[in-house]
Amino acid sequence: MSHVTCTTGQLFPVADIGRVAHDKGAWFALDGAQAPVCVPFDLAATGADVYTCSTHKWIMGPKRTGFLYVRPSWSRRCGR
Repeated sequence: MSHVTCTTGQLFPVADIGRVAHDKGAWFALDGAQAPVCVPFDLAATGADVYTCSTHKWIMGPKRTGFLYVRPSWSRRCGR
């Protein structure tokens, strides 16, 4: 889901939504294209298992740049 919407700037209560997802056994993935510059940003506090961000938008990085966060415990689940 979006962390912050691009159309209205709505900030979702992602930590609460993440807790509900984890309580139900679901993974929680966030699209953060707008969030890292538009709102106070603490990736760990989001509770996301996966977080993506295209840094060419609000961060003003070069086109086709971004970052992908994957919860560290997931790499252990994959045998790495």
